[in-house]
Amino acid sequence: MTNQPVSDRVVDVINKAKNDGVPESFKAKWKSGGDNLHRLVRASGLSPKEFQDFSKCFKFVSQTSSRFLLEEKMLIEVSVWTDSEFAEVALRLRNFIRNKMMMPETAGEIITKESVLLQFGVTEIQALFPCPAKVKPVTDLVSREISKELCNGIIDGDQRILLHGSGGVGKSTIIQHFQGLLPEGSEVIVFDCYGAGSYMDASAMRHRPRDAFVQLANELANRLNIPAFLEPRSGLDFARAFHRRLLLASETLYKVRPETKLVIVLDAADNSISAANARVPKEESFVAELISFEDLPKNVALVVSSRTGRRDDLKLPGSFKHFELPPFSRPETGEFVAHFWEAPEEWVDDFHRLTNGTPRVQNYAFGKTSGKPSEALDPLRPNGKTLEVIFHEQFDEAVWHPSTQDEQNI
Repeated sequence: MTNQPVSDRVVDVINKAKNDGVPESFKAKWKSGGDNLHRLVRASGLSPKEFQDFSKCFKFVSQTSSRFLLEEKMLIEVSVWTDSEFAEVALRLRNFIRNKMMMPETAGEIITKESVLLQFGVTEIQALFPCPAKVKPVTDLVSREISKELCNGIIDGDQRILLHGSGGVGKSTIIQHFQGLLPEGSEVIVFDCYGAGSYMDASAMRHRPRDAFVQLANELANRLNIPAFLEPRSGLDFARAFHRRLLLASETLYKVRPETKLVIVLDAADNSISAANARVPKEESFVAELISFEDLPKNVALVVSSRTGRRDDLKLPGSFKHFELPPFSRPETGEFVAHFWEAPEEWVDDFHRLTNGTPRVQNYAFGKTSGKPSEALDPLRPNGKTLEVIFHEQFDEAVWHPSTQDEQNI
């Protein structure tokens, strides 16, 4: 990249390296009058292979002779891609950096994260990302047919999807499959409505439109590198501000790769409704506003997950396509068990039966074995266990055998 004119010979040489490769012989010293590509390779200090890789990443952008013209174009882009409140932030940031660079009294001063945040009117990063996801990533994902079905539907044009199922069947885990099943370059933005159980916490307020839309908007800006950060300022229509940014994000993705998808996931959305209803007086969840967006761009999909028994609380429009996530099938249980040990088929049969194929119950059983996976059947005998029974057991254990002062206080 450069904002200065570039010789056509330089452009030709870079394109030659990109398209035809760089000979290994260019490791040798360049001699006057020799190949221009050889000369550039030697001057760069890179190996022929490294220079070839570099040439594939390098793009000549702008090449205008005026830095003022370049600045003007950048300002036009900012005005097009942002709402007025961000244009103010952009101006503050530009003046802040310029003063740090130009003023003698600031010579040698370091620009810190905190000083940049102040230009957004906040003092900590949490103000811009108030509701980070707390879902633990799963390293050994079990291949599930419904994951492929959902993502194929999104690729084919499904834009509004409800994923529902009973507790513990792996709704949050299924979502972690999406990124690898969608076209390369797609983005999956997950809003964690459950927050590891903090959704009822008055200090978290994950259901509140202000916090939720600020989180979603700024995650979009961060992931796609677009100038569309949303300040948590009072008086803003946060749903409208997020919708504007959603349109910008979809446009960005489409320009880069038309086949890609932008997927917004509201994981455990029923918990957001419960948290809003529990407030006195009752409040509105951001979910209600987000699912009411009518004009989603064609490359955007909205996926909402919920427990089956509480899906009606969401009051979804009829445009949503419903998918029910069942427990593990017997082959899926076998794949899950294989992550722990090579169990005999009869053992897997018993394990599948005693857990009813429920992933969370299966994970619980292996967690009780103290490193001996072959003993995972023991905590399930004699008649198997349900998720409800396990919750009661864990609660009783926490009460009778507290391990920390906090648990004693509980």
